[in-house]
Amino acid sequence: MQSTTVPLHTPKSDVKSDAKDVDADIKALKEDFESLKGSVTSLMSNVGRFAGHKAEKGADKGKEMADDAMTKLDDYRGSFEDQVRRKPLAAVGIAVGVGAALALLTRR
Repeated sequence: MQSTTVPLHTPKSDVKSDAKDVDADIKALKEDFESLKGSVTSLMSNVGRFAGHKAEKGADKGKEMADDAMTKLDDYRGSFEDQVRRKPLAAVGIAVGVGAALALLTRR
């Protein structure tokens, strides 16, 4: 049986080459990391602008709904006042009846 010898160490030229490869890989990783960092920063900026736009749009919609509700409330109040002016005795009778009913319900 013939034995083959395996070198126990790597020649110096291979070590230098491997070190250069490792340095090149590290440099490439640093560049990739910087590029990724820039992309994440840009993405977060865009997400922030999008969220701000949506929040502004939601606030505008809420204000519009509040304005509509106030307009309807004013219309109902005006209609109610007209009914009280046209039939004041009926309005007083209704108010007395509602007051009496609430008094009966809240009595313990």
